[in-house]
Amino acid sequence: MTMVRLQRRLLATAASASVMVLSLAFALFLPASSLQGQEPKLHFQHAGVLPPGAIGNLKLKQGGPLSGYFQPVEIIAPRGARVSLAREGGFTAGRPSNVVAGMMIGAVYRLRITHIPGNEGVEVFPSVEV
Repeated sequence: MTMVRLQRRLLATAASASVMVLSLAFALFLPASSLQGQEPKLHFQHAGVLPPGAIGNLKLKQGGPLSGYFQPVEIIAPRGARVSLAREGGFTAGRPSNVVAGMMIGAVYRLRITHIPGNEGVEVFPSVEV
């Protein structure tokens, strides 16, 4: 009779220990499994691999009052820098710091920024998509 009680006690202890281990495992690993189920951070229309101008053209294809509209855009550069806009295969004369230009929705515009403070000999050529 003593042997049966001892086995029952061992079984009860083993069962409660396994329940505790399983509970601990669920508590530790359940939050981590929900992290794996999250979607990657991508734009809802593209993964960032479209060519320049593609997003603006998608917006124009949706219709509405945007076709042929020129959006006023202000380019703000560091004080002392000169901003040039691309025109007819070249660039306009550099203008100091801030430049306001009308840019058509859906088009891509190239700029040239020179005389950047701290980088005087460097020219950068950013593009703007409106």
